[in-house]
Amino acid sequence: DKTSDPATGVVSEGTKHVIYVYEKDPTPEIKKGSVDVTYLAEDGTTLEATSDVVKDGEVGSNYETTEKTFDGYHFVRMG
Repeated sequence: DKTSDPATGVVSEGTKHVIYVYEKDPTPEIKKGSVDVTYLAEDGTTLEATSDVVKDGEVGSNYETTEKTFDGYHFVRMG
């Protein structure tokens, strides 16, 4: 409720009040994302259940999955 005196000046009789007012920095929003992988046959049969590759990872970070080998099947395409 007070008005600040200047940051620099001359001391005079009485009390001067120099007031610096600060505002809290906003907390940056951390964006997260997840990646999972599932291995399926063309007919929809699940060859390996869905599993997490990245859980709540930082947006912009890298992930990597790998093509796997399953007996009686060969890789055709990405779904």
